[in-house]
Amino acid sequence: MTMVNRHRKFWPQGVPHQLRVPQVTLNHYLQTAAQRYPDKPALIYADRVLTYRELYQQVEAVAAYLQQRLGVVRGDRLLLISQNCPEFVIDYYAAMRVGAAVVPVSPMSTLVEIAYYADDSGAKVALVAQDLLHQVQPLMGRDGGTLTSALVHTYSEGVPASGIEALPEAMRFTACVFSEDTVHAFADALAYNNPVQDVGHGPHDLAVLPYTSGTTGHPKGCCHTHSTMLASNLASQVWRGLHTDAVFLCVAPLFHMLGMQNGMNLPLTLSGTIVMMPRWDAARATALVERYRVTVWTAPPAMVMDFFAHPSARERDLSSLTMLSGGGAAMPEAVARLLLDQFGLTYNEAYGLSETAAFLHANPPARCKRQCLGIPTQGVDSRIVDPETLQELPQGQVGELVTRGAQVMQGYWRNAQADKEAFMMLDEEQIGRAHV
Repeated sequence: MTMVNRHRKFWPQGVPHQLRVPQVTLNHYLQTAAQRYPDKPALIYADRVLTYRELYQQVEAVAAYLQQRLGVVRGDRLLLISQNCPEFVIDYYAAMRVGAAVVPVSPMSTLVEIAYYADDSGAKVALVAQDLLHQVQPLMGRDGGTLTSALVHTYSEGVPASGIEALPEAMRFTACVFSEDTVHAFADALAYNNPVQDVGHGPHDLAVLPYTSGTTGHPKGCCHTHSTMLASNLASQVWRGLHTDAVFLCVAPLFHMLGMQNGMNLPLTLSGTIVMMPRWDAARATALVERYRVTVWTAPPAMVMDFFAHPSARERDLSSLTMLSGGGAAMPEAVARLLLDQFGLTYNEAYGLSETAAFLHANPPARCKRQCLGIPTQGVDSRIVDPETLQELPQGQVGELVTRGAQVMQGYWRNAQADKEAFMMLDEEQIGRAHV
């Protein structure tokens, strides 16, 4: 494939132009981190610390439970509905460990919306927080439905007394005892000690099925494999010069690609440390940055503005924070200038979609152009075309963005018409039609 080279003069020094994606699964990185850094904190949440050894062991236990008690097999789809918490991470990696695909669902979704995600994906099991179980139970065992059971967690499981106050009051409830055969407690899964049976899944198996917002019709499932997910987060870490000793503030919702990739998958792929917040709280965020010497934070501009506008931002030592990035909206010029003048930080603006597993375009870290989507990153070919003729337009003309790269989804879930509308041929190769 011939790449478009017009942006090469801005290319970050030392970053290769092409991306080599390892032929492994996301779980490979968690297992490797547990072997290399067993005692290193993988995840810190409300004073609860999970080392890489503990995180891996808990993923293995839950994976075996899903496989041997709930009958999950390779190729199944599992709903995952929860606020940010360690159990989200454990459930996510446990599902993939047995060859299933995760269908991440916003905890703000209504029963009707969840029913759509369950029916469209054909989900078999729901991995759900206890406060959201009432949105799932009516869907289990109904005529024509596919949901058969639920694995239920609470946000306070494993949180020490010193950390309970870090949880919003609505998230401090204790675990219920369930009498139904179809509802299973997360604690029982953690205590399960049978080994996982390997299912032979690989990098090109379906891993995540996030749904689009549905602003132009019914939401569509984006088919992402382990390989497309890895392509996005490996490109991001190389582009931004991230490393194993990086400490990440994770507060963006994990059901969304921004939080899922930058707050969870990327740190775990790097064997870094995640400092996770259950919900946004600017004062607590500044305290966490100071306490754990957070170095990396990816967030939308509105959250960044709230963080640095809070009085505690001038009282805390935030000097460890060196990489601040995000997207979803342009960073206002006045705020960008304040970040640079008062905190010595530049906001690395980037652009991606659910269809590209987040990272696609980004500004070079040493040349962050404000209010700009950035340039195509490693291995990405993006063009501007006439939306009617689909012919590439000269530089400076307004048109439609089309793009291809290793992180582009395989297609929409069981939706041939949507695929037909989303993909086109350019230079005798398929390319996706993005929406800015």
